Amino acid sequence: MFKKSLLFSTTLGIAYITLCSYPSKPGTTAAGDCTGSPVATNTCNSCHTASTGGTTTVVGITLIDSATSIPLTSGKYTPGATYIVTLAGANTKPLSSCGFQVSILDASNANAGTMRATNTKTSVDAVGSSNIIEQKSVITGTAGAYTVSFNWTAPSKGKGTVNFYAVINAVNGGGTGNQNGDAVSAPYTLALTEAINSSINENNVLTAHNIYPNPCQNTFNIEGLTSTTQVSVFDLMGKEVVSAQTSSSIDVAHLAPGIYVLRINKQAITFVKQ
Repeated sequence: MFKKSLLFSTTLGIAYITLCSYPSKPGTTAAGDCTGSPVATNTCNSCHTASTGGTTTVVGITLIDSATSIPLTSGKYTPGATYIVTLAGANTKPLSSCGFQVSILDASNANAGTMRATNTKTSVDAVGSSNIIEQKSVITGTAGAYTVSFNWTAPSKGKGTVNFYAVINAVNGGGTGNQNGDAVSAPYTLALTEAINSSINENNVLTAHNIYPNPCQNTFNIEGLTSTTQVSVFDLMGKEVVSAQTSSSIDVAHLAPGIYVLRINKQAITFVKQ
């Protein structure tokens, strides 16, 4: 998707294939919307395939309330609130860089809320019937881990459930004609429901924590713990892979590279293990 697009067209029963290079804003080219949403028009896999022994890229999304700096963990968004959205990806190859697309739609597949790019490498573009945010220049990774952030202002009251649709294509840097060996993620979906009749942001009941470094290799530190606390780490399949009591740090050296979720009481924080 992000280096090339495979465009199928039929004229008088004759099909032809056009290969093009799209390292920047692929949604505005023939690559189109590849997010996996109900209105998506293409997929990354039409061009980019993993080589033998390769891995797909795993994807996760976290949201932080920009007003309180507290992660959204309830699965419910506050209408009109602005969130910092972080898209994270990881693979074990590792590959040097990636492209991405995200769309946010309501139940009728219309745009839900407003996305805003917060760095020079990303762009919000109108593609077909929806808006997507995508790379404007290549996103560089570190040891097979990639993160990109943007702002999202939730829709006004009454919009109901919204769905985030995302895809990351980690690339081998081989350019046109050498896309075999890339690592395309499966389409990722995150559903959030609307918080109704709540005058208090549900996230405010949680104590703010921060982990660093993120991505990490062997250990990460946890800010905000005032005493020894039971914490757990889960993989993206929901399996608990670490259970420990700590007041400062967690050893994750034994975990395979990828995206994991740290849970402290009711709070969840996504991190990348390199």
